[in-house]
Formats: sequence, C-alpha cells, structure tokens
Amino acid sequence: MRRSAIGVLAVALIAILAVGYLRTFSDFPHTTRYCPWSHRVGMGPWVCKVKDRQGNRVMVEHADLDISYLALSIHENGKTRWVQHPNGKVANFSDALDENSITFDPADRKFLQVNGERFPIEDAEHD
Repeated sequence: MRRSAIGVLAVALIAILAVGYLRTFSDFPHTTRYCPWSHRVGMGPWVCKVKDRQGNRVMVEHADLDISYLALSIHENGKTRWVQHPNGKVANFSDALDENSITFDPADRKFLQVNGERFPIEDAEHD
C-alpha cells in the first residue's frame, strides 16, 4: 500500500514538472521564463507577457484574470523589481490588455511609455 502511494505521488510530481516545463519552454502564449513558478505550473487564471526589452532590461506584465489584478515587473541583471501598473492611472488605458502599448521610455530610464503617454516607474508592493 505504501509503495503505491509513493508511486502515485511520484507520477503527480512528474506531471506537475512536465506542465511547468511545457508552459515555460514551449510557445504557450501566456507565460515566459520571467513568470514566477507559481504562475507557470498552476493552471489558474494567471498570465504573464513580456511587454518590452531594452538592453538587459525586460518588462513583464502579470495579470490574474479572475480578480482583474495587474502588476508589472522589471528584470535586470538577475534582479526583479515590482513597479506600479498604469491601469487606472493613465487616461487612455484599455481594459483589453492586448490593446495597450507599454514600453520603456527610450529617452529616460525612470519612465515608461503607456499608449504614447509618459508614466513614471515607481516601486509597488508585491506578495
């Protein structure tokens, strides 16, 4: 009995790791290697998408579609910085996330360009 329980747990662990691998390294449209593992392995409502790259900086948008939670992270030199998301702070921000353009401001590292409007990069709390 004990051996079969261990076997079932081993198969479940392998399945979870396989799903995480596929969502990380395949062309799955809503994940990136910059997503936290909890977003990659879980089959929940989280999606992550690279919004822009500038040199060694990568900006990722995170969304929990069940509760309409949005977050941005900036990855640089192996460190992650969570910053304010422009939703509700920029007049022309659309609820349809794919319709928004969020990019690094090429002229100033302290700003983003959100649908053509400058938006300051400010730290945000993140769990």
